[in-house]
Amino acid sequence: MSSGRSMRLAMFSCYSKGEISLPFTERIRTHYRRPRSEGNQDPSLVTTNSWAAGCHPHWYSMRLANNQIGDTGAAVVAAKLPLSLTELSVANNKIGDSGAAALGAMLPLSLTYLDLSTNLFGDPGATVIAAKLSPSLVEVHLGHNKIGDTGAAAIALAVLKVLDLKANKIQRPSAIQQQLASHGVQVDVTNQVKVGWFW
Repeated sequence: MSSGRSMRLAMFSCYSKGEISLPFTERIRTHYRRPRSEGNQDPSLVTTNSWAAGCHPHWYSMRLANNQIGDTGAAVVAAKLPLSLTELSVANNKIGDSGAAALGAMLPLSLTYLDLSTNLFGDPGATVIAAKLSPSLVEVHLGHNKIGDTGAAAIALAVLKVLDLKANKIQRPSAIQQQLASHGVQVDVTNQVKVGWFW
């Protein structure tokens, strides 16, 4: 296994029943020895599939930030989300609308914390996510994406305590903030990118 692949896989971590599972690289070596790409297969798919094969149905926390898995990897992760999951972080993974939609469609009802910040999705992905946000969710981080007014308005309908929407493309952030603040939601809509501004 190359050092680059080892470093990449080591970023994945999952927790089960209060116990930290085996280091991710160790699990891959145990089950796959020498994972390798076949033909023109996307390397991120091979990496994520290797991880998915070792998933445990009773994990309650999955922290997969900073792995650059993209839409293809996000779809693989979505298909393996445990029903017992309460915490999911897939921040900074180059996930676009199709990947966000795949994850959004499979979010478990037990989820209380969701971090999809610093990705590449906009209103289409945000709308699917909004439709699946369960009443158990307390904190959602969607900052640093491309979400506009339509996606933000859909997400604003969810019952949350903390919502991070900073650095998106919301053109009327004050309206979203007022709507959520009136329901007691702690919301951050600062640093919005103005559509049509050129430097």
